[in-house]
Amino acid sequence: MSNSSNTSTDVNATIDTFVLTHTEIIIWSAIFSVLDFLIVVFNLATIVTFIINRHLRRRSVYCLINLAVADMLFGALIMPSDVIFNLTDIYFVEGQYIYCIFMVSSLFSLVLVSLDRVYATFFPFQHRTTRLKTYIAVFTITWILPFLFVLFYGYVKIKQDIVVIVLLLCLLIICTSYSAIFIKVKIQAKRLQPNQQQTAAIQMRQKREHHLAMTLFIATVLSLITWLPYVYILNRIFLFGYNDNIYRIFQTAVLIQNLNSLINPLIYVFRMRDFRKSLSRLIFSCSRDHHYLIVHHGNRDRIQVKRDEHEL
Repeated sequence: MSNSSNTSTDVNATIDTFVLTHTEIIIWSAIFSVLDFLIVVFNLATIVTFIINRHLRRRSVYCLINLAVADMLFGALIMPSDVIFNLTDIYFVEGQYIYCIFMVSSLFSLVLVSLDRVYATFFPFQHRTTRLKTYIAVFTITWILPFLFVLFYGYVKIKQDIVVIVLLLCLLIICTSYSAIFIKVKIQAKRLQPNQQQTAAIQMRQKREHHLAMTLFIATVLSLITWLPYVYILNRIFLFGYNDNIYRIFQTAVLIQNLNSLINPLIYVFRMRDFRKSLSRLIFSCSRDHHYLIVHHGNRDRIQVKRDEHEL
């Protein structure tokens, strides 16, 4: 418990040293609030779209659903903490731990997506026969590890260098995975060109897998772009400490890193035609149901008014 109190004192002292202007507080609060809201809405729509559409619920999207859950919870739980801190200067150390847990969960889920793509590319038969229980077990591990990581960082005081090393290691795994996938896909494409004996179904499946791999590659590259400034600034803070300029730069890096949780749903919309159609049907269906309820209740109220007037 003493370690926790010391951490709280150090963090509060650091934050009190760098006070944002009133205008900056309003701007940062508005930006983070809007971003967190969009993260929750887009990822929730992604989860619902994948779950209710059976033709989209393939093994290749299980990890995407897990990633969307991590990103949605990140936005939902961080939004209140951001608003409270920016508007009242009340800082919750527990809120910072929650932020770190779900940030790391999102990163680990991103790593899992890349490893799943490697498994599907190099061992397609084994991937197609993988049971749902296996995925659930792996997902459980990826959710337990961030809790242990943040727990050791907050209470056992592991070295700050280890934090940066873990983040860089995750980014390295992602880069290596998609580099291997890219090479494998290119080699397969060259081998398949002269081979005309394959059935249309096999060619279509391979084309779909290649398209999905490219989609996730694009999403991962954009995610890396959002993560690298955060890791770089965090490393500089660990080495040289805070100052007025680095504090504002770090806020910008955090904002860019938070965009990572919004990238994937947008990429799915632009790159996955079946997902885009299913999402459109979901949105129009909800809009049509809402319109029906308004019209239905409106007509019922008007009928009731006419009945009352007739009775009078």
